[in-house]
Amino acid sequence: MASNTDHEPTGRLAAALDDLTAESAEAFAVLHGLSPDDWLLPTAGGWSVRDHVLHLARFDEVARLAFVDPPASSRIQREDRRRGSGCPDALARELRHMRPLEAHRWFTRARDRLLDAFCSATDETVMPWYGGAADPAAVLSARLVETWTHVQDIVDTVGGQRQPGRRLRRIADLAVRNLVELNGSSGSDVRVELMSPGNGTWLWGPPGVADVVSGSATDFCLVVTGRRTGEQTGLEVTGARAARWAAAVRRSVHAPRCPFPGGSDAARTAKSEGAPA
Repeated sequence: MASNTDHEPTGRLAAALDDLTAESAEAFAVLHGLSPDDWLLPTAGGWSVRDHVLHLARFDEVARLAFVDPPASSRIQREDRRRGSGCPDALARELRHMRPLEAHRWFTRARDRLLDAFCSATDETVMPWYGGAADPAAVLSARLVETWTHVQDIVDTVGGQRQPGRRLRRIADLAVRNLVELNGSSGSDVRVELMSPGNGTWLWGPPGVADVVSGSATDFCLVVTGRRTGEQTGLEVTGARAARWAAAVRRSVHAPRCPFPGGSDAARTAKSEGAPA
């Protein structure tokens, strides 16, 4: 049950709230600029722009309930998991009766309520999240990945420029840790060197190794979320081990229609030490 005590979030939770707040502001700006016809345009994956927004709103509601009413959220999550891989498309069909303006208002309200609710959480809070347990920072990180990914689908469809920020590190960090876990010791021997949006450098892995993946943080995030292939970006891969590692990169963070959004990823985030800066 959520606590209503007044306090300022700290640690991993505060950082996750800041990042999702910034990502939400960009999403709101993109949606505000859409024309009525834009909402019905098909995106690369077959969903309309409206479908993507409804998807985000619906799982924001599930995430908020995971904190304020865990039993209710658990019931929804169990039903989603029962539906299996067809769940996202089934939900999209069920929600298409909503007009674009309704979808827009629902997402805005759902995201604001999610952020407001999690301001009352702590780093020690544990909540159900699609087959596992996760802390609030992990769930917010999962919501950030989904938001960034679905907004990218919208921008790719309607055009426009995105404003990359430090929140990309959260996506990249989750991808690197997932890949290390999936590839065992061979993954930990790969160096990842990314240029941040502020022209700094984000680093993972040991220095001085022969196997390196390098490029911009934006390109890396586009690849790990399945929105681009490596060949469509400026990512550079050096070494056989890095090449095998990079081959597993695509969609290592988020499948476009994952029936359990951020489930395993949120659990990994909750179990990991530290958080992306």
